[in-house]
Amino acid sequence: MRAWTTAGTAYALTPIHARDTDRLAEIVLRLQRIPAIAHTRAQVLLSELVNRSG
Repeated sequence: MRAWTTAGTAYALTPIHARDTDRLAEIVLRLQRIPAIAHTRAQVLLSELVNRSG
């Protein structure tokens, strides 16, 4: 697992790789049951726009 703190409205960001939207929903529901997590928001990446690595 990787996570980052942010300077925006979110406190932290972590990528989740799910095989499909049903699995993503299961993961989000599990996260929402953790008392220390007050709010979740999911965004789905459709395609890579730019890759300037290396």
